[in-house]
Amino acid sequence: MISAAHYYIPKVNGLISLFINFYFILITIQNKNLNLGNYRYLLCYFSILNLLCTLSDVFVPVSVHGYQYSYSVFIVGGPFVQKSGIHTLLLAIRCGLISAAYSILHCHFFYRWKLLRNHDTPKNAVSLWWFPCFFLHSTFLTGIWVVVQMLLMVGNEEKFGYASKSFLEVYGVDIREVNVYINVYQVSQTSCSLFSELTPGYQLCNVYNSLHSIFHILYNLQYFPAGSYHTPASNYSNVKQKQE
Repeated sequence: MISAAHYYIPKVNGLISLFINFYFILITIQNKNLNLGNYRYLLCYFSILNLLCTLSDVFVPVSVHGYQYSYSVFIVGGPFVQKSGIHTLLLAIRCGLISAAYSILHCHFFYRWKLLRNHDTPKNAVSLWWFPCFFLHSTFLTGIWVVVQMLLMVGNEEKFGYASKSFLEVYGVDIREVNVYINVYQVSQTSCSLFSELTPGYQLCNVYNSLHSIFHILYNLQYFPAGSYHTPASNYSNVKQKQE
């Protein structure tokens, strides 16, 4: 269904990612010279999320087919390429993990906010109770995509009929025989397609991520107005002046 380059390059990148992340976890935990405290577990958490995304990329490789006012997300290879309900659910989880990758940014933004707000060191800035919250946050970002795809992007005969000819010409496979999610917009007539048109799934996740980012910005502006905290360089200058 896809070219050799598109098939093998993700596999090679996946192996490199597995090696780097496993090695990173190993040196983070075993190297006692790094005075990181609980921050080392936060770094390991990021690496574990990267490993999950890499494994999903290798075992559930996906591709996107666009045709006029529609796009289709489908599995192109691997052990779950055969058509089944469970494999289609794995496709939804695979797509959800892409959104969950944003949780790494959110978690690290929260860590940096606490580091600056309390003037902590990396060793003391991380609390262990964070990790259940971070896990629930990542699970939520994945789950909302799974729900959106299962409610709004499940294939029906109208969607299959709209995209099947183009899909067959490009890939030589009937779109009804692959694990696929389809979104059709603007040209819809039935209530199912109209629902898909009015509430495209990606908008829900984009709104959530946007609100999350806006909250961080406003919160930081409230607690960190311009000139409210000193940089390390200014702190060093103050200490030097006191010594003199």
